[in-house]
Amino acid sequence: ALLKEPKRTVSSLAFSSDGSRLISGTIGSTAILWDTGIRTGARVAEPKLLHRLEGHKDEIYAVGFSPDGSRAVTGSYDHDLRLWRVADGKEIAHMIGHGDKVRSLAVAPDGIVASGDWSGEIRLWDSGASGGDGRFLRVLARQGTVVGSLSFSPDGKLLLSGTGGAANHHVFTWDVASGKEIVTYTGHDNVVIATAFSPDGRWAATGGGANMEIHLWDPHSGKPRPGPDGKPLRLAGQGRTVWAAGFSADGRRIGWGNTWESATTLAKNQLPQALTLPLNERALGAPAALAEAEAGAFRRAQPSFGGFSLSHRKGGAYGYDAILDISKDGRAVASIARDATNGFAHLSYSFTPDGETVISGGSGGVLPAYDRAGNKLGKFVGHEGDVFAIAPSPDGRFLVSGAADQTVRLWNLKTRELLVTLFHGADGEWVMFTPQGFYTSSPAGARLIGWQINHGPEHQAEYVAAAQLRQHLNRPDIVARAIQLASAEEAVRQAHGADFKLADLLAKPVPHLRILSPEAGATLKNGRAQVTVELQPTSDPVKLIRIQVNGRQIAEAQPEGTPGFAPGERTFEVPLAKGENKIAIAAVNDTGETVASLSLTHEGEGDLDKRGTLYILAIGVDAYKGLGNNCGEDGKQSCDLNFAGADARAFAEAMEKRAGPLHERVVKRVLVNGAAADDAPTAANVQDALGLLRDTGRNDTAMLFVSGHGVNDGPNYRFVPTDAAFGTGGFLRPASVVPWYAFQEALVGAKGRRILFLDPCHSGNAFNQKLLGDSYESNIVVYSSARWDQLAREDGGLGGGHGLFTYALVEGVNGKARDGAGEVRAEGLHVFLKSRVGGLAAKLSAEQEPQYFRARDAENYVLARPE
Repeated sequence: ALLKEPKRTVSSLAFSSDGSRLISGTIGSTAILWDTGIRTGARVAEPKLLHRLEGHKDEIYAVGFSPDGSRAVTGSYDHDLRLWRVADGKEIAHMIGHGDKVRSLAVAPDGIVASGDWSGEIRLWDSGASGGDGRFLRVLARQGTVVGSLSFSPDGKLLLSGTGGAANHHVFTWDVASGKEIVTYTGHDNVVIATAFSPDGRWAATGGGANMEIHLWDPHSGKPRPGPDGKPLRLAGQGRTVWAAGFSADGRRIGWGNTWESATTLAKNQLPQALTLPLNERALGAPAALAEAEAGAFRRAQPSFGGFSLSHRKGGAYGYDAILDISKDGRAVASIARDATNGFAHLSYSFTPDGETVISGGSGGVLPAYDRAGNKLGKFVGHEGDVFAIAPSPDGRFLVSGAADQTVRLWNLKTRELLVTLFHGADGEWVMFTPQGFYTSSPAGARLIGWQINHGPEHQAEYVAAAQLRQHLNRPDIVARAIQLASAEEAVRQAHGADFKLADLLAKPVPHLRILSPEAGATLKNGRAQVTVELQPTSDPVKLIRIQVNGRQIAEAQPEGTPGFAPGERTFEVPLAKGENKIAIAAVNDTGETVASLSLTHEGEGDLDKRGTLYILAIGVDAYKGLGNNCGEDGKQSCDLNFAGADARAFAEAMEKRAGPLHERVVKRVLVNGAAADDAPTAANVQDALGLLRDTGRNDTAMLFVSGHGVNDGPNYRFVPTDAAFGTGGFLRPASVVPWYAFQEALVGAKGRRILFLDPCHSGNAFNQKLLGDSYESNIVVYSSARWDQLAREDGGLGGGHGLFTYALVEGVNGKARDGAGEVRAEGLHVFLKSRVGGLAAKLSAEQEPQYFRARDAENYVLARPE
């Protein structure tokens, strides 16, 4: 149901105990009593407004009902509480005594009301449940900081109080009868404005802190509730407040930090993370650790310029740092005041490099620009939380900012256009996106953002994750161009395949799919599961259904003779393996993809426990006669490579020898220079060889090794075969290169386990970031020879000459990466490669860090079993 009261911002809500009544407090100093239409737990009538409760002089942030629902109580920033009769909306009592704004209240089972104010005082009142008139009982406690939230225990004997100010961030448990402080919980690191007791009273839940975590703890002892791993249980997302931001001195990198040490206006908080911007046509980097010595050279906010300086001071109605003074030679020449309409406080501020403009970050995402006379020039619109850090680039082209909304944002400093937003998770996954919805990310990063699609206030909203729309929106090229051009709008206008609006894309629904049976967590024994799914009607029909188990491709289904699958139920027979089985069923239409999953346990050996055929396709290109001397950093060196062919042969031989015995048979094809004509790494042969993967079955393993040149072409990556040649305009002829989607389609369509090994000449920089996300979502395991910003090195002294990555890879599968059980597993191989390649590179006075991208649902596969 939708309850409407025009032009009144709702600031607090509470139900009566039976759910038949609802009270809402507003910013406009009026509370409203509603009849919900609910009787004995069921909706029997339309909701309606019963009474407007008028009398307060300021915002109402605290509301509640007496236990029997006959009376309502409100608390206001006017320092007072009022008691109301629900039947007719009449005021019963005006409860005076607080000396500051009333922020919170709670009602005990016996009708006692607890109220807390900004000074930290907690008072007890009689709500009239036993015939009283709202009289003051006593001051329970003075906790020393804003009382952010109050909750009574189910028996009414304990009171939990949170904090809403900066004096401390403790949470308290009080004995109601004596007023004694039982516990001071100190686990939070910032304001706590949400508290609750579990229904049995055993646990307290408190929400807040710098990273918006929920803590569970014992209200009698203060000890945290342990999680499954024995550590204190924390309910939290991956995001973290951004307290620091800065630019490298050359303007090529942005840095940020998630740890608070001191006021951000003083630029003291650490910058442990950085990202390289794609300036001068360089590739966009990924978040990486920043050494403390490097961070010290980053430029932060500039509170002074020439004889001008910026400083803040207390002011306004709320006690915040609401005044920013602009001074010249120590004398204030202008002051900028803030209030509830423009951000409350000045949390971060800086001059621009030319000293002509002042930028100030405030509460709620307010980020305006002013001239030196304090006149507002405009605002940077995008942040949705307090802006704690800002820094202009040294050349005055960009502004970087960080906020409580847990994002880092990059702006055009002159036009104030938002270019990109970065969300960097605590687990290392990240996503960067433009305001138009185009993004680039770590392999799993596309799951960190999405869009809420509103269908009107009377209807439930729909949520679509970026990963579901990746075929349209995963565009690292647009993200990079938005920064290079300092305009996301212009980058979209120039991009190929971006001539649509996000709203139009979201208007066409992704598939609506859910699993009906079996029940999640069930245990089976017959080797297979009968899985029933329901396709719900949409205007965009489902054209493909894909089934995977533990990351292995089992089957694909397409409609026969119709444009799409008909809505309704559909049952699939899904093979299982011994132990846990994560079943993922994907439905795909022209708009996007929806994945429904469940986990089952299988007792004993299942149909997926046997291994069938190992397919090995290794491609290595050394000779590039058609490219001439047009390679290297100066564009004048030979494009030929030294050891790509040797690497491809060594890989294929090692995998046949070490992984082959795990399978019933091996099918191998190696395309290298010097081989017979049918096995030369030409464009036609590469395309033909990829057809090998179409023959795979659900128990098979497909391994694809690629070594040679690769180029990025907008959103696409193209592999350069030996017969590549330049056409008109200095561009590679399209027919002479192999688009990566040919590789991708072959791997996505292959069944069984799918593993990709990449050792191109520049590795991650050549292997387009878009492809990593696509591989992750398609459950393809990827090993790449180096980080995006590193060269994949070669050494002629390694076994006759090899790339460092492939040399270490062969060593690993031959036994050096085996675990205690004598097996080489996917993750163990990565650990070995990272260490071994790093050591080999160090001998060449270089750095090279292999990358491993585990697929979404993939197991830690056994890759080889050395003798």
